[in-house]
Amino acid sequence: MNRKKTAGKQWRLAGEAVHPAPLSPQEERLFDEFFGAVLRDGVSADIPASAIRTWEAAARASLDDFCRRCEGRYARSEVADALAFAVSLPIRGAKQCTDSGSVLLGAACWFLDYVVRAELEEPFLPLLPSIRDDTLPLLDARDLTHSRERILQTAQLLRTRKTTGRREFRKLLGLVRRDDLAALRAAFRDGLTDYFERFLEVRVRVQPEEIQPEPLSPLAPVPAAQDLYSSFPSLPRKSPDPSRANPGLSFLIKTPSLLGTPEEEMRSELFYRRSSELLSGFSLQDPYAVCAAYVVLDQEGDLLANLNTLTAAVLSCAERQLPWYFSDTPPSLSGTTGDPPDYRLRYVYQTSAEVPDPDLEGQLLSEPQLFYLASGCLLPRDGLAPDKIETWLVRQGLPAERAEVLSFAAAMAAKAGEARAMEEWGSTKPSRPEPAPAPPAAEPGDAAAERIAELNRQLKAARAALHEVEQSARQLREQLQEEEKRALQDRMELSGLRDTLFHMKQDQDPEEWIPEKEIQFPWQVRRRVLIFGGHDTWSKAIRPLLPGARFFDRESLPDLNAIKGADVVWIQSNALSHKFYYRIIDTARKEDIPVRYFGFASARKCAEQLVENECSEGGE
Repeated sequence: MNRKKTAGKQWRLAGEAVHPAPLSPQEERLFDEFFGAVLRDGVSADIPASAIRTWEAAARASLDDFCRRCEGRYARSEVADALAFAVSLPIRGAKQCTDSGSVLLGAACWFLDYVVRAELEEPFLPLLPSIRDDTLPLLDARDLTHSRERILQTAQLLRTRKTTGRREFRKLLGLVRRDDLAALRAAFRDGLTDYFERFLEVRVRVQPEEIQPEPLSPLAPVPAAQDLYSSFPSLPRKSPDPSRANPGLSFLIKTPSLLGTPEEEMRSELFYRRSSELLSGFSLQDPYAVCAAYVVLDQEGDLLANLNTLTAAVLSCAERQLPWYFSDTPPSLSGTTGDPPDYRLRYVYQTSAEVPDPDLEGQLLSEPQLFYLASGCLLPRDGLAPDKIETWLVRQGLPAERAEVLSFAAAMAAKAGEARAMEEWGSTKPSRPEPAPAPPAAEPGDAAAERIAELNRQLKAARAALHEVEQSARQLREQLQEEEKRALQDRMELSGLRDTLFHMKQDQDPEEWIPEKEIQFPWQVRRRVLIFGGHDTWSKAIRPLLPGARFFDRESLPDLNAIKGADVVWIQSNALSHKFYYRIIDTARKEDIPVRYFGFASARKCAEQLVENECSEGGE
């Protein structure tokens, strides 16, 4: 069988160039077996062969990266088998998400938020299309910061990024800092890796029960429900229960429909307890960022956007965690400030008189989804700012103090959203409407004339109230923009100070610094010490000097729970991204944990600095 190989294409993974090693003969046979079966049998005629070849090339090129991430836990042969199996499934999963209105709306919100935070409105606005695409399924999106028209225009720009909007989309990406684009790609990569490792455990360690298949002639037609299974040599031609016969396959194809469902339903569908536990634990930290990341990766032709079923699983999870998931029409948007929202699906919906919806009974929801159901508004992406709403939120399982904050934000957001809607409606009218003509004089006792006079009085009062609400909304917007500007300036200043301090230390001769007393290494630290950053060589050299200290991989997201339990946090900033740095600093500030900085490039000098600090603060 002659098949065009695309393995020689120069791929990028999360924006970084990939140079994969050649596959072994066993791995070549494995990939040929899975992808060759799909091409040979033509299981799904609506999937072009070129798409399947792209999946295969992406899987081959990403194998080394997956193996490195799973090293020590799974054999390379197990990773190769799971990757080839998952990516070769003949499902149009990922491409169905490309033009998803939900994904585009989430990505548009992320880009608009970024533009406002970075004060890039001036170069951004000319990039937006002037004519709105009426086919977009985003019909009712309003926001205090971004107008409904602005959101729809941004979504349209993202939709046309490969056609009429190519040039404008490239310019939009040019406005985003490289570090922020890298953080976007990393968010998608982390989500996809997490999902793959969960599937890999099911594939390798969940052993199917012995099921005797019904006798079936090799020439007999396969039932429609089994078409998907028939193309894989490792699967039975027919099984009374595919979930039991092949738990890995069931895990993959049922992920989109089972995300966020009650545990009992998930267990009944996946059959195996471990499979349901692994899927129920899968979630994303920021679905808005994941939606934006997919748009970027898909435009760049990145490996992560071409892994078929794995890519689709991440996008399905992002859509499921967006606040408007249960609505056919996108809701109103609003904005305040505070702690980031919790997008995890962990609250069991219970219908009630306040918010009745029997169809959602038992579904798992996140804080933003509960907030939307309670108020009709989106919980702000950057954070949080009456009695029935608070009571209902507590009934859903939220802590009382959290419910109080959300209920207050719901009331404020509803009022602000209404003001914004009235402002947009009035934007096409004169700012100071001409007074309504006086009604004609009426004869005494004329009921119609009295009614007209009353309506005129009500109209006048409504206009006065509208003007007051508009003024209030405008002031809130100005305050929000000022606070966001101040916060951005603080972060930029802190980053500059940190970099300046490090470079000043590096310019000095480290050998000139001598500790006050001789220190014998290795030194057993007496406190709970966490160390972040540093190049790999530095980390390898300092670890033996400080047994008891906990070091963190600079490529892994920091463990917030570990930070909360620390006595002191030490940072070597010369190999730590801004994203990780802010995550560490924000948590340390909230928990009132002291943060110290290494001032040297030498591992031994840094160890001496830590020991001296510990001795001085410990009173020794």
